[in-house]
Amino acid sequence: MILNAPSSLAAALLDDLAALGIEVRVLDGSIRYRPQSAMAPALLAQLQACKGEMLALLDGDLALAELRLYVADLKRNPDWRLAWERRFASARFANFASLQRVLDDAIGLAMQHHRQRDWSAFTSAVRYLHRLASGDIWDEAGPAPPPGAFDLADSLAVDSDA
Repeated sequence: MILNAPSSLAAALLDDLAALGIEVRVLDGSIRYRPQSAMAPALLAQLQACKGEMLALLDGDLALAELRLYVADLKRNPDWRLAWERRFASARFANFASLQRVLDDAIGLAMQHHRQRDWSAFTSAVRYLHRLASGDIWDEAGPAPPPGAFDLADSLAVDSDA
C-alpha cells in the first residue's frame, strides 16, 4: 500500500480522528480506536472503507519495509538506472551514492512523520520520495548553468551612475 503512496483521504481521516481525540492503532491485524464513544458512525464507515490502507499506513515497520523495498526495486530496474546515468552525465557533484543518501534521507523524513503520527506530512514525504526517486524533481529543475555562467562579483557590482 505505501509503495504507491497512501491516499490523502486516509491521511486526512487519521488527522481528523486525532483532532477529535480519537486514537487509532493496529492490534493483532485489526484497527482499534478509543474512545469508542467519540467515533461517529460516518467516521467509522470511512475507516472501514479504507481498512486495508489504514492497516498498512498505521504499521510503522511495514511502512518502512515497503519504502525500502520500493527503492531497492527501482535500483534493480535497468531502465531506471540508465535514466539516472543520463542525468548524472551532466552533473558535476551527483552520482548514485549521493542519490542513495538523498533517498535514505527522504525515507528517514517519512518515518519521522510516521513516528509523530503526522499523517498528512507522512503522505507528503512518501510522495516526495516517489518524485525524487523517479527523477521528476531533477528533470523539473532543468540543466545546471555551465561553470562560470554566473559570477557572484558581477551580481554584487554597484552602478556608479545611480
